[in-house]
Amino acid sequence: MNKNNLTLLTLLLSLTFPLMSNDRKKQAAQIEIMNEELRRARTKFKIPKKFQKITRICEVIGMNSPFLLKENLKGKKIDLNQYDFYGNFPLMAAVMVNNLDLLKILFDYGVDPNMTLRNGVSPWMMAAAQGQKEVMKLLLEHKVDMKQELDGLNAMDIAEAQGNIASISFLAVRGLKGNNTIREKLEAEQALEKKKKK
Repeated sequence: MNKNNLTLLTLLLSLTFPLMSNDRKKQAAQIEIMNEELRRARTKFKIPKKFQKITRICEVIGMNSPFLLKENLKGKKIDLNQYDFYGNFPLMAAVMVNNLDLLKILFDYGVDPNMTLRNGVSPWMMAAAQGQKEVMKLLLEHKVDMKQELDGLNAMDIAEAQGNIASISFLAVRGLKGNNTIREKLEAEQALEKKKKK
């Protein structure tokens, strides 16, 4: 089983077994079914031991269940500021599912709001790209560096590129401006190309 299939399996499990019951016994039974399916999937596709705990946490976050996350963190010492087998990390996974409850749990466990994917994309940039104002507020409360850049682009540049009005207004109110030098460089390159065509 390849990485994409395992991720797909995790998503399918979360859709197949939603934890809507308030009954603890039913929830426990549903959790056990999900855990068993993940164990079976892992036997077909072996995740190295050093990645197993953090990968499990990211999978649980992908299921979008604060209850499951609490259950998987209860009584365990796990460094949540590390990459899983797929290169993701818990805070980014929680931003991707846009769940404030998951984010609050992670912040209670001391996650770093400024951690980035290996390619440099941060949860702050992801939230700005997706217009997640509440997520951005929570990140700011936990001391995210709102001036982070990726290849010279900051969150405002990313929000503008996505045409995300909610993020643009949120960032503008907080004084963040786009990096005009990037835009100016692009405009200069386009003007030069137009001159060459004439």
